[in-house]
Amino acid sequence: MRIVRTRRVPARGFLGALALLICLVSVPKVLGAQEAAGTQEAAVPPRYTIRLERGAPSGTHFMLTAEARIFRSEAVVEDEEEIESEGSGEGRVRLEAAATVYEINKEGGITRAEYKVRSFEGSIDGNPVEEIPPGSILRTENEEQGTRITLVGGELSSRQMLLLVQVLETAQEDQPGDDDLFGTEEPQAMGSAWPIHAAAAVEAFSANGTELSAESVSGGSRLVEKHEIAGVECLKIEGRMDISYMKPPGIDETAFANARMTLEFQGDYPVDTALLAFEGKILSRLEIRHLLFGPEEEEDLPIYHLAVSESEKSFSIRPLKGTPQEEGPKIEESSEGSPSSAV
Repeated sequence: MRIVRTRRVPARGFLGALALLICLVSVPKVLGAQEAAGTQEAAVPPRYTIRLERGAPSGTHFMLTAEARIFRSEAVVEDEEEIESEGSGEGRVRLEAAATVYEINKEGGITRAEYKVRSFEGSIDGNPVEEIPPGSILRTENEEQGTRITLVGGELSSRQMLLLVQVLETAQEDQPGDDDLFGTEEPQAMGSAWPIHAAAAVEAFSANGTELSAESVSGGSRLVEKHEIAGVECLKIEGRMDISYMKPPGIDETAFANARMTLEFQGDYPVDTALLAFEGKILSRLEIRHLLFGPEEEEDLPIYHLAVSESEKSFSIRPLKGTPQEEGPKIEESSEGSPSSAV
């Protein structure tokens, strides 16, 4: 079965591996135990300001390691039990590249960047995808319908593009961002949880024609713990979104029954607001059902055609000590103001 690229939800960073959890800003307000009039008050747990988006100034230089697995299957099911498989397909990709941010939007989201490839591995249905040689320059630019990815001095095959869109993404304009969906304005203590903003989720998905209501959206986020990674204080945050009913754009409405989606994320983000996110994982699952046969008798169960799309993505970002010329793509201004690259 061939995996087909689908139109992506154009919410800024909503399903992308780099921008869904671009950062978490945490400013501790420590209210420790104080002695007054010979008595000692109980320690008040520190609260942390939660922000899931952080600006990446033009010229920011970092090492990106990103992996993704996409899976699609189709089957005939009776209620939830599979009766007959109609095939499946899988794609896998791993990219390591030195990145340089070239342009950002007003919120600081990356809208144009270049990546100097250190390694690229990909496969579709177990068959290797054409190599992208080390030293190649990939350019990402924001477009109305999503992210445009180009290979400087060459062309990307459809198979390479199918995999690259899973791990490279730009921020979208004028759409709800991560804070609008999963954030909170109230400082949070460790272990605290807060609900998802359903109205923002509706706005984000509706931007590409998906039909859903706020009542079908549930979920929330939680501040898990503070720990250290490579000597840097980090906060772990996790969250989940469930959509019980939605109608994706372009769906075959003949006997359409339902579509539902789940999304989970988890990440480790430095307390230092000048640092980008360190680690992140995103899991998503979309199910679309079409009714084939309705119950004919009281004890019968409905029979559906079920299409499932799953995605597992992870990323790691580390700052680079060298200059872009030393460790990443060299970016120069052309006379027209657009970037040019030299390896």
